[in-house]
Amino acid sequence: MSYQHDEVEVTQQIIRELENGIKLWERPWDNTQQGPITPQNLKTRTEYSGFNIVLLWAYTRYHGYGTHWWLTEKQAETLGGRIYSGERPVYIRRFIPVAHCKDGITRRIGMRFPVFNRDQVTGLIPPPDIEPTTRPVPKATRILRASGATIRISGVKACYSPSDDLIVLPPADRFPRSEDYYATALHELVHWTGHSSRLNRTGGERFGDAAYAFEELVAELGSVFLSAKIGLAGELNNHANYIGYWLDILSQDRRALWKAASLAQKASNFLLNCPQ
Repeated sequence: MSYQHDEVEVTQQIIRELENGIKLWERPWDNTQQGPITPQNLKTRTEYSGFNIVLLWAYTRYHGYGTHWWLTEKQAETLGGRIYSGERPVYIRRFIPVAHCKDGITRRIGMRFPVFNRDQVTGLIPPPDIEPTTRPVPKATRILRASGATIRISGVKACYSPSDDLIVLPPADRFPRSEDYYATALHELVHWTGHSSRLNRTGGERFGDAAYAFEELVAELGSVFLSAKIGLAGELNNHANYIGYWLDILSQDRRALWKAASLAQKASNFLLNCPQ
């Protein structure tokens, strides 16, 4: 069997698996909000009330935060944390009783207070009712650290932002297995290698276009290569919408898999060659 023929056979097999609903990767983490259902202050454990509940629910959903814990900047500092650079607070309203000197009548005056979600804060001691479920994987940790990539742990989404050159990952305790957490982290790290200052890959302009889906295939394979290299047996995230685009790409270009694998290998080598 010639190399070219073998390549076509492998591509055909992957197409058949995708058509049968076998996903190349699945999201292995819990993307629901953790902790209380009603927004609460992380330090005092006091529930917010009235419109503040609706307001904080809306912000949690809009920004994809992973908890309903909130706190002020000062409270974050007392818990050993600091607000991520560039983060903006939500202004809740509290009514404070104030006695007026003229008539002696106490009136309630509405005042606005800035609060931040726990996902906007780094270095916090986690609430005692949230126990970590993952253990460190030293080889994977070394790759992540050696890369020098900026990685932010927060929210319920895993992604890489080229404009900010930033990786965002859900907290490790949302993953049932350590392997799943690190496989997801390596997937996003492969995306990170495509930045114009590194391997300069074109990742597509928006979710769903062919170039975007192709870059996802590169990241998929790159993470698999890295996982195999360090003996990591994990499952990767799932963007089910990519399956149709992968099918289109592989059907239109029989060498697409080879091209993606070649770029994934370059990304893998780049990361493995970073000084440990």
